[in-house]
This record gives sequence, structure tokens and C-alpha cells, in this order.
Amino acid sequence: MISPRLTPLFVATLAVVISFGSRPADALAADFGDLAIVGDSITQGGNGHPSYRYELFKHLVDSGSTYDFTGSITGAFAFNAGSTPNYLGQTFDNNHDGHWGWRAMWENGRVPLPTNRISNNRGTGTVENWTGQTTQYKFGSASNWVTYTGTTYTPDTVIAMIGINEISISGTTLLLSDVSLMVDQYQAANPNVDIYLTSLLTVGSGHGSATSLNNLVATYNPLLSAAAPSWSTGTSTVSFIDVTTGFNADAMTYDNVHPNLAGERFVADALAVSLGLINSSVLGDLNNDSLINLDDWIVFKTNFTMDTSSLTTAQKLAAGDFNQNDLVELQDLIAFRDLYDQANGGGAFEAANLAVPEPGSLAILGLGGLLILRRRRAA
Repeated sequence: MISPRLTPLFVATLAVVISFGSRPADALAADFGDLAIVGDSITQGGNGHPSYRYELFKHLVDSGSTYDFTGSITGAFAFNAGSTPNYLGQTFDNNHDGHWGWRAMWENGRVPLPTNRISNNRGTGTVENWTGQTTQYKFGSASNWVTYTGTTYTPDTVIAMIGINEISISGTTLLLSDVSLMVDQYQAANPNVDIYLTSLLTVGSGHGSATSLNNLVATYNPLLSAAAPSWSTGTSTVSFIDVTTGFNADAMTYDNVHPNLAGERFVADALAVSLGLINSSVLGDLNNDSLINLDDWIVFKTNFTMDTSSLTTAQKLAAGDFNQNDLVELQDLIAFRDLYDQANGGGAFEAANLAVPEPGSLAILGLGGLLILRRRRAA
């Protein structure tokens, strides 16, 4: 079952994203079996970024879930995933089916895979090849069939984010059809597979086609949300996960397209909430009473300046380290203020005359931080 996803928060004035989804005080174990995460470069990772998959791995570990990452590819684009250190004694198993620069029309085999799209660990084959249903695929032209010799698997769970590379070429209707075909192919491989289709991320304002692409994404995501459940069968559930609401591509990508660390955490947090890895109903409810009130402020103030570097991802978020930077500080204080106002009405935090942390702790904030905290009254 998909849990409701709360709109994450971000502080644009500091270009720092406060990305969340929900307070993960309680992690729920689940059995995902052989888990295939499918997509393009955003899923594969590269250029020193492991992709959101590494941050999702941490949530899976925190929750005690059972899973085995599977896929036809091991590693990032050009084998440059950056650092993926062990987490709580577990090793990140970098298997997946994210293919740098690929499109759904190639992954489902409707259109031949171009010959210039296999270098630098981009992979080969199609969904039907990866799942062992066929042994050949079209390469370069419709008449050139080649044999697939890579890894095969039968997935129990599929998470797929695919389409940003082709939405301006195929349009929303044909892209939806191509994704539907991929769903059919995975269901043919395992009639009991659970499939989670994510929304497409927007691109940053510095992208040359930002306006047109983001308009297409805004049109496509609701279409996918509406269509996904209709692709379910009696034994296979297909669900939609929104990872786009609250995503700010200017602050969350390193090149207007691919998520930076903040973006990777944002996507992973959204997935974790919807996959049920995080159990909570109210973001900012630090004492777990389903409210955001003065009691939560007391908890936050107690934790202010806490070093969270030794905590798990779930524990950091529960302590108030919303941006997971190993310290409960100004950015988290701003996030809590906004959450308090969201729950209790605009300006409620300031109107309550809540005592900010002691002067010694506030020394790290600086005048600029205090001005930001009081910006609403000035407005």
C-alpha cells in the first residue's frame, strides 16, 4: 500500500533544501525480494554521484527490510559513483537497470538501441533480455538483431523513473504507452511483481529547454498517476509515487538535470515514505503525538547544536537534523519554524514568542539567520 506523501519543504533563500517526506521515528521492515530499480542516468548515477539509490539503500537498512538489488548493470556511468561507504555494516550492492542517456522506447525494445549508447557502462539489451524472456535485441537498426549476453533476473519489485530523455521527442501520450509496455514486460516475467512508477523530475532553469521540458513534465506526471493503477492485475500491483512535488531543480541538481546530494536524499526520502519504510503521519512531530506544537519545540530546542554524525539516517531526521548534515542548526530551525506555521497558521511560530536557543548556541547563526527567522513580521 502506498502511504500518503507529505509535501517536502525547502529554503530557497539559502539554496539549501530541507527535504523529508515524513518523520522517520519508526521504520517498518518490508520484504521487497529481488528489487530492480530501472531508469536512465538519474537512476544510474555518475560523475561522482551514486544516485538516489544509495540514499534509498540507507532507508532499507534502517528499516530492516529484506531486499536484493538486482539488474543488468553494476556500477555508475563510467564507473564513477563517487563514495558509497558501508552503512551500519552493510555494503551498497550497486546493481540496477539505470542506463545513462537511455529512453523507454529503447528499454522496451520498440525502437532499436543506438550503437553509441552502450559505452562507459551504459548496458545493453532490453527489459525482455534482462528478465530472460528473449535472447536477442535490435541494435542500430530494425534488421540488426544481436544476442544479449548479460545478467538476467526475475524481479519481485520494480521501481522505475524513466522518460525525461524522450518526453520532448515522443510527447506525453507515446511516452505513457512506452512505460505501459515496460510494465507489461515485467509482469510477463513475474505475474506477481510489484511495480512502483515515479513521477519525472523537473529540470533547472539553466537548462536550455527548461520551460518546455517542465511544461511537459507537469502534463505527464498526472497522466502517469492516473494510469498506473489501471495497469495492475489480479496478482501484480502497479503504483505511482510522486517524487517531484517540492523538488527544486535549481537547488537540487548539479547540472540542471541530475540530482546532487540534496536531490538524491529528496528522492530517496519520498520513495521511503511511499514504500512504507518510514512510519509517521506528521512531519515535524518530534514527540510522536501527531501534532506540531510547543512540546515539539521543546524537543527541537533540546537537540539544537546536536552532533548527529553517529546517528542513522532515520535517527537524524527524528532528532531534527532535517537536511542530514550531521548537525541540528539554523537550516533545521528555519525548517521547524515553517512546519510549525504550516500546522498552526501563518506567523504562529513568531506569535507564540517561542524562546530561541541560548545565546551561546545562537552564535553559530549570525545576524543573517536571525533576520531570516523574523522575515515574516518584516513582510
